[in-house]
Amino acid sequence: MQLAVCQICKDPVWSYICPDCLAKGISEWLPKELSNDFRKFNHSFLEHFTSKESNLTILPCIHCASRSEVTLCPFCYIAEAFHWLDEKDRRLARTLFMMLPVDSDWKVDENSGCVWIDGIKPISYIEKGTAEGICEECGEYSGTELLEGKWLCSNCRE
Repeated sequence: MQLAVCQICKDPVWSYICPDCLAKGISEWLPKELSNDFRKFNHSFLEHFTSKESNLTILPCIHCASRSEVTLCPFCYIAEAFHWLDEKDRRLARTLFMMLPVDSDWKVDENSGCVWIDGIKPISYIEKGTAEGICEECGEYSGTELLEGKWLCSNCRE
């Protein structure tokens, strides 16, 4: 028996639904004017999980039977989608929030919407950061900075 873990929360993923199926469902649920933007968000978000070494157990999706390098639990995926949608349409974001499990580590805060109880921000909320690594534009190893969802060296940021 293979056991996969979510690449965000590290909890076991028992009934794996691939990010493509989750994205398709959310995209079809969203109004047409947000659907295309959501597809772009999904593509950008999934680029965080492109390393085969980050997940050694690859399971087939219970919906489409495809195999993906990305193993996320539906809770973490919907949480990331919620944060993206909250900036676009708070009413729809709250509706999506209602799809999360009752025993989740989330609370509703009237000022800031729905947030993690321990204050952790989701991956898609990272707006700025610096690190040494490979520039996603030119491939050089150097000091990189997160800019618009990509890790870029100083030359490519200009």
